[in-house]
Amino acid sequence: MSTSETLPTENSVSAPRRRIPWGWFFLGALVLAVVVGAVAGNFAGSALKSSRQAEDLQAWDTEQFLLAQADYGAGNYSVAMQRLEAVLKNEPDFPDAADLRERVLAAMNATPTPQPTATPIPSPTPDAPRAEQMLAQAKQQFADKNYVEMIKTLLTLKVEIPSFQPERVDGLLWVAYRFNGVYLIKNTNRLAEGMYYLDVAALYAPLDQEAVNEVASAKYFLSVYQSAYYYRNKDIEVSMKNFFEAYSIRPYFTERLVIDYADIIVQNADELVARDACAAWGYYEEALRLVPSHEAAAKGRDSARDGCGQPSPIPFAIGGTPTEG
Repeated sequence: MSTSETLPTENSVSAPRRRIPWGWFFLGALVLAVVVGAVAGNFAGSALKSSRQAEDLQAWDTEQFLLAQADYGAGNYSVAMQRLEAVLKNEPDFPDAADLRERVLAAMNATPTPQPTATPIPSPTPDAPRAEQMLAQAKQQFADKNYVEMIKTLLTLKVEIPSFQPERVDGLLWVAYRFNGVYLIKNTNRLAEGMYYLDVAALYAPLDQEAVNEVASAKYFLSVYQSAYYYRNKDIEVSMKNFFEAYSIRPYFTERLVIDYADIIVQNADELVARDACAAWGYYEEALRLVPSHEAAAKGRDSARDGCGQPSPIPFAIGGTPTEG
């Protein structure tokens, strides 16, 4: 070896480039996809959880507001104030809560402060976990608008564990009875049943104004409806006027209401046709509008039309002899 030749040093030898197998790229992409999916799933789960918590909070605030109304009506002002403060802390814009709070505050200022009394410390209830579970079930039934099942749950709780927070359970029963009664009156034709539920609710605490109004509207409708039947064979015009009002309030109360209303219109037309065929024709037309298959109305209309002598009937009218329109 020549002395002019030098041995290669470690730094002077270039290291060969290492090739990364393609499989590692695939594995890295797979890991990245899993991580991204997990993050997205976590965000979706958090959003769903937040939505559920918001629904539960709204249901709780509604319950507390209604109980505060009941406490205010019963004179339990301090309890009502505590409930309203909690509601307004959760939802500062909760409907009517601030107004009710002002009324409670005014009532508290006008009421002498009672002397404090020792409050007994409640002893633990062995069945408390089960009772809390039943309460949670009742609150979920309230959120689902399943008021009948909510009532059953709470009544079962009262019977099986009567010592568990009886005032709280009674307050929730008021909520269940009240909401079910208002629902039945506003959304179904079961008016008497709805009024019954509200009567029971009133045994627990005074009704709020909306419930009172629904009871009044149901009673008024039923009185008009009953009056229509009462005068059916006594005074046709009075009966027809009451049927008209009942139909105007609840046009689809029952199929029987529509048929009976058409019948009384035909009876009135039958009495009218001899002296005013054109007016009777208008009544028959109205009866057929209500019940297109009404045979007596169709027969009477044809007869009245022949005797009218003009191309169109006098428009149907309630409360007197109709005039040409």
